[in-house]
This record gives sequence, structure tokens and C-alpha cells, in this order.
Amino acid sequence: QANGVSGTILIFSTNPTTPADLTLAYKGQPGSLGANAALRIDGDTPFISTVTIDLADGTYGVGQTIPFEVAFSNAVAVDTSGGTPSLAIDCGEYSREAAYVSGTGTTTLVFTYVVQTGDTSADLDYVSLESSFRSAAATLSLNGGTIRRTSANPTLDADIHLNPISGRLEGSTTETFDAGEVNFQSLRIRSRGPDYKIRFRTTPASIGYTIYSFMSVDVKVSSEYEVMASDNEAQDFFGAATAIL
Repeated sequence: QANGVSGTILIFSTNPTTPADLTLAYKGQPGSLGANAALRIDGDTPFISTVTIDLADGTYGVGQTIPFEVAFSNAVAVDTSGGTPSLAIDCGEYSREAAYVSGTGTTTLVFTYVVQTGDTSADLDYVSLESSFRSAAATLSLNGGTIRRTSANPTLDADIHLNPISGRLEGSTTETFDAGEVNFQSLRIRSRGPDYKIRFRTTPASIGYTIYSFMSVDVKVSSEYEVMASDNEAQDFFGAATAIL
């Protein structure tokens, strides 16, 4: 019965009067949905976990290609039909872009930048704007393209937020509780800024897969404090110690 309207499912005949047997097969047994199809539902939003350069330490000159590898938490699909995503690179006085070149369908996207005359950097990194506070929220630009969670029909946009270059995760501790496995990480922040995002993950034993959540931190003063994921409950065991230097 739905919206006050009753319906029936009867065995087909000239004059249907016998109700059909609506008993479903047990979960996982022959005839059940799980036995007839292998469908996985996963709505986690992909996010950037690391940005690295796949080159040995050293000095690189004009004409050499620098590959940036942007790793996501889940495989992503890149659509460049409307434009090519790019990563803003800090090259001293000049603004440069590393353009997306490969990686769609995987967890790692590759962006390349070619060193040009006048470029200089003692320790190459992506751009953190410093208009009032340091921010890298707009450093990875889609330029009309899309970066989405890989699926049969990609529709879930990836979170392309980057923390400012002075904030980085250092260290990792995994603890096991009755509720499941929990991962704690320490975030060391060396500059003030409004765009730091701290992520949490936990794997409850009851469901067997990882749950991600996050919180944003606006660093205005030097301090040290404990943070918890938003909408946390008393039995939740995830968090991080944040040291502001």
C-alpha cells in the first residue's frame, strides 16, 4: 500500500484471483539479487591525498619536463572535452601551469610542466596564494573539464581541494577498537590560513569498509588542540592532534 492506495499481484489467468507468492530468496542464496548480480554501491567522494614529483632531487633547466603526480583516494575519470585541468606551479616571478596529460581511470593523475626561460624555484611546489592568508583552494583548476569518481556513468565530482604548501600530514597511527580499526594522523601547519582541511577515516568492524569524513580548520593564531570529525558521536574514535607552529 502506497499513498493510501492498495495494490495486488495475482497469478495471471482469465480471471485473476489467486495472490502470487511474494517470498524473496534469502540474501546470497540462489535466486537472490546478490547471487544474480555483482553490484557494489560506493558513494565516497574522491579527494587528493598527495602531490609528488617523479624525479630525482636536483636542478632542472629550460626545456626539461617536470611531471607532477596527483594521487586521489579513489580512481577518477577525467573528461577533457570541455577543457584540460591544470595545476598552478610556483616558479618565482612567473605563473606557470602544469597541464593534465594522463591517468584517467586510475588513482593517480599526471600533470606536466616544461621549464621556461626565467623560471626559478629553490624547492618547486604548487602555488599557494597569499593575498591575506595562504590558500591553495584554487590551485588545481578544471578549466571546463571534469574530474569525477570512476563508475559506469561518472557523475560524482572529486574534491580537488589542496592544503597550502606549509601544511602537511606527518606521521600515522592505527589503533584497533571493538568498533573497528581507526587511523589517526598529525597535521603540522607552519603558516596561518583559512583553507586547511583535515580528513579522517575509520573502518568499523560491523560494516567492514572505510568511512571518510573531514573538517576545515581556519588557523588564525598559534595553538595546539584536538579536533574531531563533524557530526561525531560519543562512540566515535577518530581525530587528530594539530600543532600550529
